[in-house]
Amino acid sequence: MYVANLPLLDFNALNIQVLRRYRQAFKLNVKARSSKDDLVLAASRHFNNYMVDEVDTIARFLYTVHSNKGKHALSIDLQITKQVDHILTQAIYLV
Repeated sequence: MYVANLPLLDFNALNIQVLRRYRQAFKLNVKARSSKDDLVLAASRHFNNYMVDEVDTIARFLYTVHSNKGKHALSIDLQITKQVDHILTQAIYLV
C-alpha cells in the first residue's frame, strides 16, 4: 500500500461538536462528554492509524457514481469514467 507524505490533520482546529461526531461515527473508546483534549487525542490516533485501500475506495466511488447516475447532481462524463476504469484495471495488476 502506498503511503503519501501528506500533512497531518490538525484536530485542535476542529470544533468540539465535530470531534464528538467523529467519536460517534467511528465508535471511539472515549467518553461522550470528554474534554476537547481527550477527543483530539482519540480522533488523531484513530485517523493516523486508519488504513485505506486506495484501489477499493476508488472502485466503490465509481460504483456509487454509476449506480446513482441521474439521481444526484454528481455526474461524471462516461469517457472519463472509462479511462479511470482502464487505469484501475492496470493498477490492480500492479498491486
